[in-house]
Amino acid sequence: MLIQAVGFLGYFLFTMSSRFACRARILWVEIAGCLIISFHWILLGEMITVAANLVCMYAAIINLVALQRPQWMRMQILAYPAFAIAAAYSFEHTFTFYLAFVATVSFMGAKCFREMRTFRWVSVASGSLWVLYGVTTLSVPATVFNMIYVWGHVICLYKAYRQVLPPVEDMVMDILPDSAAPLVEEVMDAITPDDARKT
Repeated sequence: MLIQAVGFLGYFLFTMSSRFACRARILWVEIAGCLIISFHWILLGEMITVAANLVCMYAAIINLVALQRPQWMRMQILAYPAFAIAAAYSFEHTFTFYLAFVATVSFMGAKCFREMRTFRWVSVASGSLWVLYGVTTLSVPATVFNMIYVWGHVICLYKAYRQVLPPVEDMVMDILPDSAAPLVEEVMDAITPDDARKT
């Protein structure tokens, strides 16, 4: 019970990070979450996942510092050999080992992208791998909260996409002749709710 409670706390913090728009807040909450999650996996005896979370925490710290001092980003390269050493030390020829390894590398890779959309897409990929890891290791917190983490990034990507997407009328008119403009307006008036027209 204690193991799952610790896991729920750590993954709750980690999951909430995906809901923030500010990169600094995302990183601060990820750091706290990874630290608690590491303790959860120590209790479960999955040392490769402990190493993965500690390395991810290091990558998040470097990214946080790099927001003010960009030259620190080069320090993130140290995370990869550090994780490779940890992986070699705790090597197991199992599916979960390789899954954790790939998920961690992709998670650290997300931190290399300064553009928020790319960062979120790679985070979705790595989070999906962690969902699969949680299922295979029977960790309820890892499964549930990584699903929420992925969903949080997907929602933010959707909102960002909607902000840059031109209105439907403009998209339709780009492919139709000008003579079709009155018809398009009639159709849009018919399908637009009354509340939306007033705003």
